[in-house]
Amino acid sequence: MKILYLEDDPNDAQLVNLYVSASKHQLIQAQTLEEAWNSIEQQPELILVDVILGATRGGVEFARRLRERGDMTPLIAVTALATPADVQECRSAGFDAVLTKPFTISQLAQTLARYLPDST
Repeated sequence: MKILYLEDDPNDAQLVNLYVSASKHQLIQAQTLEEAWNSIEQQPELILVDVILGATRGGVEFARRLRERGDMTPLIAVTALATPADVQECRSAGFDAVLTKPFTISQLAQTLARYLPDST
């Protein structure tokens, strides 16, 4: 299964990369919105999106646009923003779940298992 991860900080992407490389899934990494839109053509089965890209909430806008296009691929926000208002903003934008940074491999595995069959 293909997982797209939109994350502009390579250090933050490291844990996801380590986990996915040890699984049977393939990780497609995108560091910019443009790369993420181009990667959608590869038809990922799950999309992880950092909410804060640069100095904006570009991940929220990405989610909104993706849903407006009718794309119902499972979409998970990956963010350090954890207030109830932040989580509600993510849900309103179309995210199916929110994975709060910093997260453990166990939390990542549990989140992926909810959306990807045979995630181990």
